[in-house]
Amino acid sequence: HLRGAFWTKLSRPVSGLMYHGWSSLVPTDNTHTYKLTQPDLRTEFRRLHREVLEPLGPMLLQVPARPGDVAYLDSFTAQMFAGRGGYGYMHDEAYLTLLHAQLQPEVIFEDTIVQRGLDSYKILVLADCDVLPASVAARIQAFQNRGGLIVGDPNTAPAIKPDIIIPKFTRTNKAAADKAALLVNAAELRKALDVRYQRFVETTNPDIVAHVRAAGSSDYVFIVNDQREAGTYVGQHGLVLEAGLPSDGEIALRRANVHVYDLTARRAVSTTARDGLIAWPVSLGPCDGNVFLVTERAIERVRIDVSEQTLLGNAVSCRIAIADATELPVDAVIPLRVNISDPNGRPAEYSGYYGAATGQLDLTLDLATNDTPGVWTIEVQELVTGLRAARYVRVVPQVQT
Repeated sequence: HLRGAFWTKLSRPVSGLMYHGWSSLVPTDNTHTYKLTQPDLRTEFRRLHREVLEPLGPMLLQVPARPGDVAYLDSFTAQMFAGRGGYGYMHDEAYLTLLHAQLQPEVIFEDTIVQRGLDSYKILVLADCDVLPASVAARIQAFQNRGGLIVGDPNTAPAIKPDIIIPKFTRTNKAAADKAALLVNAAELRKALDVRYQRFVETTNPDIVAHVRAAGSSDYVFIVNDQREAGTYVGQHGLVLEAGLPSDGEIALRRANVHVYDLTARRAVSTTARDGLIAWPVSLGPCDGNVFLVTERAIERVRIDVSEQTLLGNAVSCRIAIADATELPVDAVIPLRVNISDPNGRPAEYSGYYGAATGQLDLTLDLATNDTPGVWTIEVQELVTGLRAARYVRVVPQVQT
């Protein structure tokens, strides 16, 4: 659960990760409501943060959401007048159905429709929208009249006539049966949309959920493995599928003539082109995730531009570029590891992980007057394919007068 939640959060443009229930992660004085019952949890917590979040975090902070064309209306009016919705907890089977149908819904609100309209969307999903303001209903009808698709459920307001209806799904507290019913609804929705809508990304396995973010001309494809079964932790009650299972499948992205990189394995991925799509196989461990960078131009080299010599006490400008074969920076936010060391090999200030927006990063190294003179090293590794480069700066003392 921790692993799946971690990758789900990373797939969205968030600015921080928070976890609820500290006493379920580490031993405490036993007076807390939450109890530590899975000691391996903290080991996995540490691994995810050190192996994934630390190196990729500075990059992910600079990658915005990709504009979507599927909107999911969370109706305040229906929650107030029809008792719908999760009131912040979002026990929302319709939303999960969309994810397993290989859609990337953007949650919108009634104020969103009033302020921005629906022109940027191709599909509007109305789940548990029994009651709607007249002004919002009018805009939804205008959207449909322009050719927009309405996906509704049996509770859709009578004034709206959905193009596709997904069955109302109510959990039975039998987790395996509920998951199976959810996947059936997702498959039926996917089939109904196939002749009317082209997805930007999809997977062949409905248990592998994909989500795309974008920066410049590059895309970041996240996948999360949601295939699970009842285990021995609490699975005997039948309420939760808490044991993850491995999953295999194929990702298909509606782009052509691009390069794909696995950002956790730090390697290029072999792809197959067909019908305007680029596809590649994926294999995920239990509840695991991954992220792939898709660029128009291949990453070929790391370039560091810096002065060969400077004086102690001066500021040194350093430009790092991740470039293609023609020396042009790659149009993506590239994760980097920068190591700056003094003549004795000690790590210096500004060493760490970075995200190079539009393939470039500018650093200014402030050398103190009492820093060690001699040859300093600036080493850069891009974390997409593992390419490295190094430059050396001779730092000499100021002349005393």
